[in-house]
This record gives sequence, structure tokens and C-alpha cells, in this order.
Amino acid sequence: MRILVADDEQIMLDSICRILGERADIKIQTARSGREAIDIAYSFHPDVVLIDIKMPGINGLEALTELRRIKPNLITIVISAYDNFHYAQESIRLGVFEYLLKPISKTRLLETIGKVKIQLELEEQRRHDHLELREKYKKLLPYIEHDFLRALILGIEAPMFGEYQELLGISFQAGFFMAISYLDLNEVYKENKIELKYYFRQKLTEVVEDLCNLFPCFISPEKSNPIVIFIPLRGLHDQDKMEQSAQWYGEKVLHYLREKSKEDSFRIGIGGVYCSPSHFKFSYHEAIQALNHAIHEPLKIYSQLKKSPDDLWEKELSHCCQEILDSLRFGHINRVQALVARLLPVDSVLNDKQDDQFRFYLLSLLINACQLSNEYLGNEEERYNSFKRIFSLFTEATSLPAVASQAGELILYLAHRIKENRDGQIKAVVQKAKKIIDLEFASQLSLEGLALSVNVSPFYLSRVFREEIGVGFAEYLTKIRLEKALELLSQGVSIKECSFSVGYNDPNYFSRLFKKYYHLTPTQYRDKDAGVKGGFLDEK
Repeated sequence: MRILVADDEQIMLDSICRILGERADIKIQTARSGREAIDIAYSFHPDVVLIDIKMPGINGLEALTELRRIKPNLITIVISAYDNFHYAQESIRLGVFEYLLKPISKTRLLETIGKVKIQLELEEQRRHDHLELREKYKKLLPYIEHDFLRALILGIEAPMFGEYQELLGISFQAGFFMAISYLDLNEVYKENKIELKYYFRQKLTEVVEDLCNLFPCFISPEKSNPIVIFIPLRGLHDQDKMEQSAQWYGEKVLHYLREKSKEDSFRIGIGGVYCSPSHFKFSYHEAIQALNHAIHEPLKIYSQLKKSPDDLWEKELSHCCQEILDSLRFGHINRVQALVARLLPVDSVLNDKQDDQFRFYLLSLLINACQLSNEYLGNEEERYNSFKRIFSLFTEATSLPAVASQAGELILYLAHRIKENRDGQIKAVVQKAKKIIDLEFASQLSLEGLALSVNVSPFYLSRVFREEIGVGFAEYLTKIRLEKALELLSQGVSIKECSFSVGYNDPNYFSRLFKKYYHLTPTQYRDKDAGVKGGFLDEK
């Protein structure tokens, strides 16, 4: 610990140096004026400053202001012979750790330095924890971004979209998908030449790394072909301007690829720009469709494709099937029911092509719905019966209305079963997590550690905990700790002991948090009688 002592009285400097010089863990420097203290601080880099107020030239309080600029987290202790309210008030404003009146006893000085040491250790631990958390976040960031991209492709609801944005430190409401592919890459893989496979895999890796530096985006794993990119748009509200922006991004990427790899051929497909999180998935499918049309020209934008009535019908059908799956995934039965009614109109007349397409999409939807239900249905026979019903449906029912009617019944059955089992699983996970918090609130609990204990991801636990309990993990933990603190304070336990007992290593932080929640300091609360306390709690 580095301590700088500033006082214009040599006898005071000698006395403090003699007392603190006995400690092997302390290095001391002295100054006779505020100006000298400031000059020494630049080279000595003190952790703590003990400073007198009344000194010639720059006084102690003026020197403290400058010292704070040099080192914002500096711990400062005022030593003064003046019990002056103005000085004390100014010291509080400057964030002084302690105000000691002369003459200072050895016991009082050592006690104060002991508190300072604890404070420094806590700050060091906080810095260490913060760096460790940042390191973990940096390691997890690629996985979070990949999960976010996958959620955008599959369909994401507004609450989860907001949580991802908060987790990633981003903010946008509009965006679109872009798909990029090597023209000849599929032929290369057909030839099964290991050298060429390795070459193109390396090229894809380089492209992904460079595209990440071109503009903010979320990008698929580099080994995939096509490369899938989601580009968020900020500050644009006019649809025409957003569409022009999408084309500008496409041309920029194409120009880069041509400059980067003049010998290789690329093609790019761009989906429509959407402003709703649940609709971003449509842009993905449109980008893939546009990519498939980019044969005679390298860049295709979905909105510029010529679409027949059958294409528009198929797009609507595809979107409806995808929305049903999304609603099944989130357990929204009413939404599933409404979508199924829209998907299976009894009075619709389809041509032969549409009839085949409808059966194909319906079969895909049912298979995906059954696979989704397998995550929630624990009974193996029940899983088998679901697939068996699909097989019977398409082999025994001849007319399309009969197939549609039975498919609707199966989808709604699966929706109810998924919701029942999903709710049960969520409640079990949340109740287990809640029980751990209730029992171990005094320990250093973290969302990551709690998620590990209940065998789910931190992100999933954070979301379902808030949905089930009504508040987030951190807020619930704080509530439990402060409720226990109320009990301890009513028993006459000291503030410091109470703080440590409920899981806070910093009594000052505990006191601030307590006042924020209850509008009283812990001391004020402890001094109230039991009757007043009961009334206060009722109000909360």
C-alpha cells in the first residue's frame, strides 16, 4: 500500500511515519504543502492520501480536487485540527474516506488504515471479477452471436430479441439477410478433391473475417456455403431508403469480393428489409430464393424478382408454416389455432401444382412439429404415435380436405402437449433455481453458476426466470438478501455484520442499496421500533 502524507507540520509527519513505518506492507512519502503533494503524486502513484486542510499555498481541499483528477479512485483521508462544518461538508463532496481530528491517536490511525486496506482489497477483487467477466464474455460472444443469428433465421419474438440486444450491446429495429456463394463450390465438392476443398474452406474463412470488418453484421460460421449474413439497419424509417440501403450493401460486398478474389466467381442474394423481429426470418428465405436466381448476374435482390401468382401463393404458404412452427416453439396455442385456420381453408380451390406444393409443405410442417414435440414429450410411445399418425394421414386420406382436416387436429394436439410439458419443465427449472437462491443467497451467486446448477444456459434461465417469477435473477436475489437484512437489523446486528451475512462484502454498497429500496439507511431502520417496522414493510 502506497501512502502519501501531506502536512505543513513536520512533527505530525514524523509521528504518522513512525506509526505506519512499522508496517512492512506500507510505503510512505511525505509533503509539506498541497503543491508538493500534487507533484509527488505524479511519480509516487499513491493508493491513499492523508492530507491536512490548512497548509500554505494550495490548501488540502484544493489539492484533493487535483489529486482526484490524477487518480479518480484515490482513497483520501483528511487530517485537521478544525472541527468545521464547512470543511466536513466539502470533504464529503470530494468523497473523502475519513475525516480525522488532531491529535490523532495511534489506535484510531491504525484502525482507519485497516479499513482502507479492506477497501483496497475489495476494489482489487472487483477489478479482478470485472476482468474475468469481460474475458468470459469475449469467449462467449461468438456463440451468443451465432445463437442470435440462428434465432433470426428461425423466428424470434420481441422479448427475446430485446434480451439479445441487451446482451450484445446493440440496438436496431430493421434489417435484412444476404446470402453469398461461390459459383463453382458445389462442383468442387462433387469432385471430392481434398486440396480444393481445403482451398475453398480457407477462402470462405478469409471472406468471413473481412466481411466482419466491412460493416456491422452477424455472419454464419465460416465453413458454410452459402455464407449467410444479417445486416442491421439503424436510423432509417422510410421503406424505400431501406431497400436502397440493402442494394448499396450488396454492391459494396460484390465490389469487395471482386477486388479480393479476381479469379473466383461469387453470386449474392438479398432478402427484403423488415422492421419486425418476427419477420426477419422471411428475409432469410427471400435471400436464399434470390441467390438461386442469381445465375446470369452476380447480384439479385428479392424485391426485383418477377413473381408469378404461384410464387406469391407459395411464399404466403411458406410464411404461414414457419409462423406455426414458431408459435408451437413458444407454446402460443391461440396463435397456432388462428394460423392453422388460415393455412387450411376448406373452400379453397388449388390447381395441380398448388395441390402438390400444399401437400409437400404440410408434410414438412408436420414432421418439423413432431420433431419439436420430441423435445417436450417424455413418453417414447407418444412420440412414435405422432409420427405414425403422419404416415397414416398421407397414406389413408385421399382428398386434400381430409388431409388438411386431420393435419390441423394433429398440429393442435401437439401444441397443447408441447405447452403442457414446456410449462412443466420451465416451472421445475425455475423452482429449483429459486430454491437455490433462497438457501444460498449469502454466497457469491452468479447467473452463470446458477444456470450450471439447473443444467440450462444462462440466457434461457434469465428469460424463463423473469417470465415465471415476474422479476429477473439479480432483482430477486437482491430482494431476498434485503428481506433477510431486515430480520438481522431488527435483532440489533451491526451494519457491517449484517452486510457480510447477506452476501455483500462492501458495507457502503449495502447501505446505499438498502436506502434505495427502503428509503431509509440501515441505521435509521434498526433504530425504529418493531411496530413502525411492521407498518413500513406493509407499505413495501
